[in-house]
This record gives sequence, structure tokens and C-alpha cells, in this order.
Amino acid sequence: MLYIILFIEGTFAGAEYGGGTTLSMEDIPAAKRAPIGAFVQSGYGTGFFIVSFVFAALSSYYGKTEFAIIGWRVLFYTTIIPGMLTLIIRYITSETTVLMI
Repeated sequence: MLYIILFIEGTFAGAEYGGGTTLSMEDIPAAKRAPIGAFVQSGYGTGFFIVSFVFAALSSYYGKTEFAIIGWRVLFYTTIIPGMLTLIIRYITSETTVLMI
């Protein structure tokens, strides 16, 4: 069951990455697209660093045995925070107008 949930979570995260990149580039003036695009691309590395830091902190807090029992669940549930932030951002962002070129 855990692998199924992780697969679904990864699928949604992958889809959100492409959609979020497109959404962030739609209304940006051409002169600012490079820095904004670089910021979006740095999100993966930054997120990986944050997860690694949280993993290390939880591992040292719980210890090896206790982390295997309960610590990974705490790490798993921390994904609720970025998930809720994504939902809020998607909810408050308005649709852009379609331009025919």
C-alpha cells in the first residue's frame, strides 16, 4: 500500500512541476523569464536539500530503531505542508487570457 501511495504522490508531484513552470512563465515579461525560470529550476535541488535536512534531523532525533518504526511516518506526513501550499496557490491564481499569435 505504501508503494502505491508513493507512486501516486510522485505522479502528482511530477505533473505539478510542469504545470507550475508553465503557469509561472505565462505572465512574466520576456526580460524576466530567464531569472524566474532559473528560480523554478532550482526548486528541485532546494526541495531535495530540505527533505535531506529533515530526514537527518528526524533520524538523529528518533534514533535508528525508532525511526524505522515511527520516524518515517513523521517524514511522510510532512509532505502535507507543500501539498496544502500548492492547493492554496492554485486556488488563488487566476487563469490567464489566451493570446492568438
